[in-house]
Amino acid sequence: MKRRNLRTLITIIIALFILISAVIDNRIPGLHLFDPAARTKGDVSLSASGEGAAEVHFLDTGQSDCILILTEESTVLIDAGTSDQSGVITDYLDAQGVETIDLLIATHPHADHIGAMTDVLQDFEVKEFLMPDIPDEFQPTTRLWEKLLTAVDEEGCAVTTAAPGREYPLGGGCVLTVLSPVGDYGDDYNNWSVVTRLVCGETSFLFMGDAEKDAENDIMSTGVELDSDVLKVGHHGSSTSSGKDFVAAVSPDDAVILCGAGNDYGHPHPETTELLEGMGVQIYRTDLDGTVVMKTDGGTITVSTEK
Repeated sequence: MKRRNLRTLITIIIALFILISAVIDNRIPGLHLFDPAARTKGDVSLSASGEGAAEVHFLDTGQSDCILILTEESTVLIDAGTSDQSGVITDYLDAQGVETIDLLIATHPHADHIGAMTDVLQDFEVKEFLMPDIPDEFQPTTRLWEKLLTAVDEEGCAVTTAAPGREYPLGGGCVLTVLSPVGDYGDDYNNWSVVTRLVCGETSFLFMGDAEKDAENDIMSTGVELDSDVLKVGHHGSSTSSGKDFVAAVSPDDAVILCGAGNDYGHPHPETTELLEGMGVQIYRTDLDGTVVMKTDGGTITVSTEK
């Protein structure tokens, strides 16, 4: 049992004992202990929201990526920020009622995407770990990556390498599909990013990791469906990503850029924001808006921001 789960279980047992005693003594009139309510994520009852209901949380973790997907039946975490954001991420997951992560995706082995992932693995039950299939000769040898792989092995979760076309049914009419990597990118880890597309009813989201224009062109060459309502912009809004033809193929209504305030890279680059704005895309930025939460009922997407 996870350390966090054990502490939580003890707290729950104590709270239930007090609550049951209060009900028996009629100190809380009208309270029903066992209400068969729908599974709730955050403040939304997902199973009561219809086919295709889901929440997508773009966490503000500074100059890094962390995205939480919640459906009626599944929890997916795409990337886990930098190591100094560990507490921010685990506390946020706790606040959303997350105990088990059905799918944990390391889009690529850079520190701003996997920094806190070892802590996530140790604090939550993770059923499956998905990563890019980087050839042995190009496998990174950083201590952070090796620590993560060791944790994956020790925690005993299933390990899968990304294969384009692989589908993950998340329940409630939501399916997450792997689109990339489709090429061989040597030691260019950004382009090895695991790119996924989430379809919930009639709504859709495209998550780019740090994939750049080479990977974008390769994805387009496969002829896969790219049209999506929401684009998680690649590489924090860098001009090395978000080529004009690719963005046109996605044709998003909204775009989310995960970046840190005053970051050293100048992200997002003006070339990217000007391109998106010129196409009439509504841009949300975690450096300006804080955490961005998008909720879909399968037909309509609503957006709320922290700031």
